[in-house]
Amino acid sequence: MIQSQLNEGILTVTLDRPDQSNSFTCEMFRTMRERMKDAALNSQIRVIILQAQGDHFSLGQDIEDLSHSQLDARHPALTFMREFALFPKPIIANVQGNAFGFGMALLLHCDLVVADPNSRFQLPFIRQELMPLFATSMLLPQRVGPQRSAALLLLAQQFSAEQACQWGLINEVANAETRQQLVTSWSQQLSQMPELLVRQTKQLLLNGQPTNDKVMCNEWHLFSESLHLPESQTS
Repeated sequence: MIQSQLNEGILTVTLDRPDQSNSFTCEMFRTMRERMKDAALNSQIRVIILQAQGDHFSLGQDIEDLSHSQLDARHPALTFMREFALFPKPIIANVQGNAFGFGMALLLHCDLVVADPNSRFQLPFIRQELMPLFATSMLLPQRVGPQRSAALLLLAQQFSAEQACQWGLINEVANAETRQQLVTSWSQQLSQMPELLVRQTKQLLLNGQPTNDKVMCNEWHLFSESLHLPESQTS
């Protein structure tokens, strides 16, 4: 369900569960964590490209799969999120189709994002009777302001790729051919730059991460509680 390929310092990681719109399972979180952990330690890898098979980038987390797991601090979803947020090398996301829920939250932690003109985005946690994940409750207001964040989280409003670009949530909007050209250009540029300076620059951009990590853990605690509440208590 997670494929990876290394070529000239560029690791391409592909979400490969298209029959379920690349919704994340516990096993996918475990595999992603392993691949990213190995990539962080591998000096030959300079940059990560994150992409997906099928019609959509990811429609979020597999709720049924998560509900049958033990949602403690060692859960593969939380451990993956905490490490991905601190990943020391550049991450480029190539988005086709929709990115909902965890799929959208994941993009908030990528360094460069390009999406298809027809892509749609949404954070429908509250409509699923769940709490937000992956520090979205902190990162979203930082990026788009409190009022727009309220509409996106409380009302779970969908938004377009053009809006995401205008709001600074993604970098570019382009069709498939141009997206691939951009991703190739970005990844090649980054792979040829001084590795230490790239890592240090990204670290400077991540200076707020201790707060981010605390928010992420608090969100996870509330998420685990909401997942196990009866519908009558969450409505």
